[in-house]
Amino acid sequence: MKKLFSKRLSAHVTEIASYLRYVLNDFFVIALMFFIGGLAFEYSRALRHLNYEMWWLKPLVLILMLLSVQISHFATLVKKPDYVFLLPKESDFYNYLKAAYRYSLMMAVPVQIAFGIILIPLINISRNSYDILGIIIYILMLVLIKLSMMSHDFLNSYHVTKNYLSSKLINRMLISLLTLSLLVFINSYFALAIILIYNILLAYLTIINKHNSLNWSKIIDVENSRMLNVYKFFNMFTDVPQLTISVKHRRYLSPMMNIFKNSSGNTFPYLYIRGLLRNNEFSGLYIRLVIIGAVLLAFIDNNILNIGLGLLFLYLIIFQLIPFYSHFDSNAFIHIYPIDQNKKLIGFQKVIKLMSTMVVVVFFVASLFGTKSLFYSLSSLILNILLSVFMIYIYMPRRIKKS
Repeated sequence: MKKLFSKRLSAHVTEIASYLRYVLNDFFVIALMFFIGGLAFEYSRALRHLNYEMWWLKPLVLILMLLSVQISHFATLVKKPDYVFLLPKESDFYNYLKAAYRYSLMMAVPVQIAFGIILIPLINISRNSYDILGIIIYILMLVLIKLSMMSHDFLNSYHVTKNYLSSKLINRMLISLLTLSLLVFINSYFALAIILIYNILLAYLTIINKHNSLNWSKIIDVENSRMLNVYKFFNMFTDVPQLTISVKHRRYLSPMMNIFKNSSGNTFPYLYIRGLLRNNEFSGLYIRLVIIGAVLLAFIDNNILNIGLGLLFLYLIIFQLIPFYSHFDSNAFIHIYPIDQNKKLIGFQKVIKLMSTMVVVVFFVASLFGTKSLFYSLSSLILNILLSVFMIYIYMPRRIKKS
């Protein structure tokens, strides 16, 4: 069973690496470094204005820590056919899950430590203390809470008799909220003792329940849900075959299709705008990125960071729309009808230009609210227009030709 997990892990890493080469391209890495640098600068600047007497500081630390432990889940790499083909080996599946448990912790623990290190200045201010032991306890608490979440998921891979043991709400939210509240507001040693006892209890329950029957439906559903989130992220950068796309008729957006009249000259623009508006995955990503980008721009008053963030989100929006170019390639009617295929790219560029123009306008208004400077907002507008032109007329044709 350990060999089976190792084999699947190797295939999983290869698959993730194949998608990462689209995510970590030169433009995105440069933009991300610029964004992280700006965010770090704003964080350090904000810390100078914080003090222990601010009532909301401890709740902020609590919320940030609570959010951080929600990152990453128990990765079993189980597939749907396993329910049939691995059923005879169910008694040996504990070793498989144990290997998956170790791998999940190996991926999750460094993230919690890194997040704890980032929060050290904020924690010190909220505690009005700079002792190293206190900081170690805070970081250790993040690791132990994540350990309890993984152990809980491990336990719930089996059929357990107590309903409260299978409650995700109790483990991922209530236990985490309780122990972190004790840590931040009452006594860190008491919180540490509780989470240690809880982890020991989960380890004991896992051992005594490992001979129970596997909860195959839950294991498969949880893993499918986890991989769906991974594929959705990669789908922002490239086409993901494993992702099922759903179509929905949004009547309230139908007037937008009238921008491109349904004539022989506008066949591809009309087809692409209609497809984008009805495609849940692409339209959902577009709307979410526009809203998140606009909200961030409206609340960031640092002029340089505001401009850089606008460019980053515009780049991401255009980039995640590019895979839609090949959306209709499998449709036989596209190839049967007497349509000039040379106009396909031109039609797609018209649609992306429309979508990016709307983004540029929204980001310009949001930038005005954030920077409160017409000069920097206009500078952001000009740079966003230049980026759109570059992405649509230079980068996009080359990437489509390469793919």
